[in-house]
Amino acid sequence: MHTFRQCWWFLSLVSIVGLGLLLLSCKDDEKPAGPGDGGEQPPTADFTATPISGGVPLAVQFTDRSTGTISIREWIFGDGGTSAIQNPLHVYQIAGTYSVSLMVWGPQGRDTTTRSNYIFVEAGPTANFTASPTSGAAPLTVQFTDQSTGTVTSRQWTFGDGGTSTERDPSYVYANPGTYSVTLVVSGPVGIDTTSKANYILVATPVPGDLFPLIVGHRLTYVGYATRPGSGSQIPDPTGSYRTTWTITSNVAPSPLGGVATSIVDSTTGPFGPGGLVVTIARTLFIRKDTTEDFEFLQTIGPFKRAFGIPIGTGAADTLVWIAVARPSYGVGTPGLKWTAFDSIFTGSGGAQVRLQIFGKIETQETITDSTTAHTQHNAYRSRTWRRIMVNGTIVQDDATIIRLYLAANIGPVQMHIVEDTENIGHFRVLSGKNF
Repeated sequence: MHTFRQCWWFLSLVSIVGLGLLLLSCKDDEKPAGPGDGGEQPPTADFTATPISGGVPLAVQFTDRSTGTISIREWIFGDGGTSAIQNPLHVYQIAGTYSVSLMVWGPQGRDTTTRSNYIFVEAGPTANFTASPTSGAAPLTVQFTDQSTGTVTSRQWTFGDGGTSTERDPSYVYANPGTYSVTLVVSGPVGIDTTSKANYILVATPVPGDLFPLIVGHRLTYVGYATRPGSGSQIPDPTGSYRTTWTITSNVAPSPLGGVATSIVDSTTGPFGPGGLVVTIARTLFIRKDTTEDFEFLQTIGPFKRAFGIPIGTGAADTLVWIAVARPSYGVGTPGLKWTAFDSIFTGSGGAQVRLQIFGKIETQETITDSTTAHTQHNAYRSRTWRRIMVNGTIVQDDATIIRLYLAANIGPVQMHIVEDTENIGHFRVLSGKNF
């Protein structure tokens, strides 16, 4: 019996100790992992990038410096681009300043970091320029203006005739007639750019001499014929009565549109009466010149307005306009060397938008033989004025000649063709005499 009691006590002690060890083991298994135990860590987002500034396009290498246990990443680059890889390479294609965010997720949570205005992408230079004037007679002085954008540190102009410049806004003189292309190259810290404008500068052959001396007392006499309004057919003149005299009467005559101008009395005799009755019609023309010897006549657009149902108004300014009929400063003969003498939009019948454009150009030189007894030949410059009419954006008349003047230096018109309209007769005239 004594031996049995000892064994029972020993087994009981072993059982109690074993149970205690078992309970301790179970408690250790239930304890959550934490820092320092070798388990998963909460994520902390962090990153770097290089470079963080530069010109378009800018390639940036991003490096994830986050800590903790991370299973998912999302990059937001600020320009609409995203990525899920650890260390992405991103290319910025548009200039600007961008904020970048990195979000990371792991078993122990998530974290986000944002770097505001972190990436600066600078626009490279974009070359652009204007010039004025772009056409005229040689020698032609042209002012160029650099309108490039972006950071520009140097410029190289090429003017098309062998000339160059590195100035920002150079003034350049074209000495010889021709058509010239111009190129501008701009450079900056983040690149270069080039723009060229082909056939941009038109330099015409100069016109020497005064094409219409406006000297009081000068008188020019012409012979020719007249044409009917509308049809353009020639008005019969069996007795050869057609005569026109232009007499310059004043250089300070009051203009109907204000200011002063040169007045010329146009006295025309012809078979304009009933049944071809020969009558004389006198009217005053107004002409003005500027310091470049370009000149324009005061003309009426009343017939045009009535034809398209445009209100006429009551004052001279409602129907009279100055129209440049000769601009010697533009030179002669270069293709495209024309001027705009008038351009306006009116409201006509039914609300139609009617646009009247009038252009001019000294087209060429021609030899004109006058009607004097000596039949003198003149080296004349042919100046043409023409019009274009559009209704609601559709061209209804184009390249319609209004007047052709053949101008001889230091004389004036030696031949002219004034085209008839819907209300007024037209005239073809050739110089037959002068008093100077």
